Amino acid sequence: MKVAFIKQHWDVFGPWSSVPWQDWETLFKFWPGKASLWEATCLLKADWYVIPQQTSNWYIQEVIKYRLKLLTEKYVTNITKTDELPLHQYDIVITLDPILPHLVVPPGVVFAYFCNENSDPNYIASLRKPFGKYDLFLAHALDAPNDFDHLPAAVSFPYPRHPKLVRKLFAKHKEEKVWVEWRTLTTLARTELYGPKAEGVLNDLQKKLKCKTVCYSRVNRSPYSITDPPAFGDAKTYLQQLGTCKYYIAVGRKGGAGQGIVDAASAGCLCIGDKTRPYHRIICYPDMLCDSIEEAIQKFRKLHEDSRLQKKVRTWQDIKLFDEFVKRPLRLLKKAVRLKRGNA
Repeated sequence: MKVAFIKQHWDVFGPWSSVPWQDWETLFKFWPGKASLWEATCLLKADWYVIPQQTSNWYIQEVIKYRLKLLTEKYVTNITKTDELPLHQYDIVITLDPILPHLVVPPGVVFAYFCNENSDPNYIASLRKPFGKYDLFLAHALDAPNDFDHLPAAVSFPYPRHPKLVRKLFAKHKEEKVWVEWRTLTTLARTELYGPKAEGVLNDLQKKLKCKTVCYSRVNRSPYSITDPPAFGDAKTYLQQLGTCKYYIAVGRKGGAGQGIVDAASAGCLCIGDKTRPYHRIICYPDMLCDSIEEAIQKFRKLHEDSRLQKKVRTWQDIKLFDEFVKRPLRLLKKAVRLKRGNA
């Protein structure tokens, strides 16, 4: 199954260059910001194409507001003209946002898209039906139907993960450390971005947990984790540091699906999560879901002291991770290809 991702020039997610699949490490040379799509790229061995700017949707307006458009114009390289995209080489083409609604793909090629932000009006509209000529809307917040029997369709679809690779590369040696998600810290500190107040909350939590407590916060001091100049390869540093931690806590965050906890599960961390986040409800052992940071502290103490509970938590997480974030996305993509080619 050959897959391509396509993004537009001002989109800050993913690599900042058109780059064919070579290996996991090459991607980091072009990749600032969040790491989640890196796992998906490695699992699917997908090629990436950056095309000229197509739309100015809600997400792009956010990019402009935070003055990140100027950075993409300065640092994004190797832009591919839309009419030069080799679509015939692929079974599945996935765009970030519905940026090419009128594109005609070759027969038998599944044409799909994510929306970068689930608060984008395009995301809400896509839950009813994919835009234009798209076959699939991939709803990363998991608020669409769980399956489909025809195209076009919207389907709940998390960003696929590659835990075997992440653990091989970044999680060989665990330490008695707790990683607290930066959004938990900024929420408790009542700040938008990571800074001194969030650092103070981190220090207070370390005293309460009585265990070394960390957060890789450098890129989280800026919107969308993009710095000037962009920190290419910083996702690798993030995964390296996350991989050394035995525990992960993410409770009380303001919004979102909770993708960070899947980073942690991929890296083999024992996770304590938030009952309100859809990804947390999938990944976390039921007794490790919380309503508040106070409850999370109590559950961490219980988990930290009980090796048998740790084994239960790890077994639960791994089953859920491989079933829901590896096997299920691959099954849905293969099904879409069969339906598109008329041999379901």
